[in-house]
Amino acid sequence: MNLFFDTSALVKIFHDEKCSQDIRNIYNDDNNTSYILDVAQIEYYSALYRRYRNKEISKNQLKIALTGFDKELVYIRIQCTTSLIIDEARTLLALYGEGMGLRTLDSLHLATFSLIHESDWIFVCCDNTLSDIAAFAGYHVYNPLNNNSIPES
Repeated sequence: MNLFFDTSALVKIFHDEKCSQDIRNIYNDDNNTSYILDVAQIEYYSALYRRYRNKEISKNQLKIALTGFDKELVYIRIQCTTSLIIDEARTLLALYGEGMGLRTLDSLHLATFSLIHESDWIFVCCDNTLSDIAAFAGYHVYNPLNNNSIPES
């Protein structure tokens, strides 16, 4: 199965948080292929540094999470941001920005997924707003904060 991780889910692979084990289980399954948007790398770093500044994690936990992520990137397929993705993100913001609260970076993740996914793909997300929008748009979504199983593709 092909899994597209937004940053909220990606962080849980390398840092212990609620539902981290659920995300790790699907990420580590050899039958699955993992994808991210290139911007997720920067968003990941930003999220970890924010946790460190807020004293939610120690310097050692920060180092472990950043090092683990960097080493693991060779196993993740990275989709580059393109003008098609930007155009699709703008379209999604017009559809879901006002009424459902779609945000900038989330629109880029969802736009990427909408352009590259096929029927057996799952959008993996631990952000309730984004996962609700993705489900509303008709995509297969896995958010372990909301449900306990991966949807059938």
